[in-house]
Amino acid sequence: MDKTERFEDIFHSVDIGLFIESPSRLIPYMEHHGFDREEVRCMKAMADSHPEELSEVIAGDDFERAEAVMARLSRIPGIDRVVSASVLIDLRDASNIRLGRRRPQPEYTLISIETHDNGSGPASKDMLFTISSDSEASVNRYSGVDQEVTVPDAIIVEGKTYSVTRIDDWAFERRTSMESVRLPSSLSSIGDKAFLGCSRLRSVSIPKNVRSIGKDVFEECSGLEWFDIDRDNRHFATDSQGIIYSKDMSLLIKAPSGVYGEATTPPGVARIEDKAFEGCAGLSHVSIGDGVESIGNWAFSKCRFLRTAVFPDSLDAIGNGAFHECSGLTEASIPGPVKTIGSRAFSGCASMRSVSFHEGLRTIEKWAFEKCQSLTEVSIPSTVSSIGDGAFSLCSSLKAYRVDPRNPWYCSDGGLLYDRRHDALIRAPRGAAGKAGILAGTVSILERALEGCAGITEVEIPDSVTTIGRRAFKGCTGLKAVKLPKNLKAIADNLFLECASLESVEVPDSVIKIGCGAFEDCPSLEEIRLPRHLKSIGYNAFDQDVKIIRERRSPEGHQYPAAFQHRKIFLCAVEPYEVGKRGDAHDPS
Repeated sequence: MDKTERFEDIFHSVDIGLFIESPSRLIPYMEHHGFDREEVRCMKAMADSHPEELSEVIAGDDFERAEAVMARLSRIPGIDRVVSASVLIDLRDASNIRLGRRRPQPEYTLISIETHDNGSGPASKDMLFTISSDSEASVNRYSGVDQEVTVPDAIIVEGKTYSVTRIDDWAFERRTSMESVRLPSSLSSIGDKAFLGCSRLRSVSIPKNVRSIGKDVFEECSGLEWFDIDRDNRHFATDSQGIIYSKDMSLLIKAPSGVYGEATTPPGVARIEDKAFEGCAGLSHVSIGDGVESIGNWAFSKCRFLRTAVFPDSLDAIGNGAFHECSGLTEASIPGPVKTIGSRAFSGCASMRSVSFHEGLRTIEKWAFEKCQSLTEVSIPSTVSSIGDGAFSLCSSLKAYRVDPRNPWYCSDGGLLYDRRHDALIRAPRGAAGKAGILAGTVSILERALEGCAGITEVEIPDSVTTIGRRAFKGCTGLKAVKLPKNLKAIADNLFLECASLESVEVPDSVIKIGCGAFEDCPSLEEIRLPRHLKSIGYNAFDQDVKIIRERRSPEGHQYPAAFQHRKIFLCAVEPYEVGKRGDAHDPS
């Protein structure tokens, strides 16, 4: 199910008007419909900062205005532009379907229209043109179902001739019946996503006058086998595999999805552009030649049968999602000059058993190696100063972090990752098992620090710890008992969510707040004693049938909003912490 279908499913189950009224209501539904964390985060940022504009994306009938709003929203600081734009497009598509909107066609009062035959056959009657200047026109939209499509050199409107010089953004979007397209010699530019989703398109010949090719022009063209560039074109060139380059060969721009076997960048290439090899399922080996300095965002994303990739010493940047979901990739050796590994650069590389970093690396962005399920150990060089949130999350086989002792920002102990001063536990490897001992002197356990560590059965938390972040123990399904530190003030939201084996938790009197869902989905937890100074319990803090033991004389100011909503909770009024002197139990539900 793609993102558009997920949004459709949400709109089918819940009145779309609720989301138009308050777009932030989408967030929990997205979390439960398979959207990843970055997609949810981008949507939340847009909903929080620009709710009215997001409502317009969902509800607005003015297509041009909606697209302008989407462009602005995707550029909000602090969010991934590619991810946010993708989510907005799919949200808009789903709302179009749900509300029965159709993209309006530009209206012209035409007395007559003719096309010039460019020697390749007549233009389709389903092709709509926009007059862009006194002498030029562009293909605005093609809505036909022909297998072979011809774009004319010129059109005649009311007796006046206009050369066809441009294909507009989205013009041939998802024309899945189209197998070939003949472009006119008059063409000078091709807009963004012009042929998006033309899955049966097999080859494209770029005429000599084309000087501009937009972004994601041939995205999701899974059947595309070949690009051919006119030899007289002064801006683009191609090679024996049908790959598009800049004329000077410094930029590798786009490979056809059908490129097969091995690919080697020729001498002179300095950059592999964004999405250059995205979805090239037949690619098995890539050798990136000396001189290449950067690999663009999503450059090799979803090359699922890519087994090996050789990186040159000239490389200094690996972009966001560069090798995302290259599930056949078994190892990666990141050369020393690389300073930054982008967000999701190797996420979803399920077969990756080892990755080696060299001195000089400074930043590993968030989710860079997420879901690398075969990765067993990570060694952090002395030069790394920033490791993003979830950089190694969901790496189920990861047993240990090893940090170079010279690193001034991070350290490791017992395979756990800490800040250099040992003040904060940052992350435990997901494959950790048995007893997890946290260093004495640790002050905080960060959000999600031990999330998903299913093999941990016991955790020793020193009393020096005063804060534990949200979801820190979420999904620790083997954890049976926990004694929380004596100076802890709050049990964070979802702290023990989905800890299926958790049987007992010792809560100190210092705790004054229990967060939302703190003990939700903990079926083995039968009883918990609330601390004497507790003031608030969040929504769905406890699972059903757990026995809550509290004092008979509770301090004033207690707030338990919906803490036990839809749950069977037994409240036992007892003398202060004297087990056995219980009052009558009652069921508040």
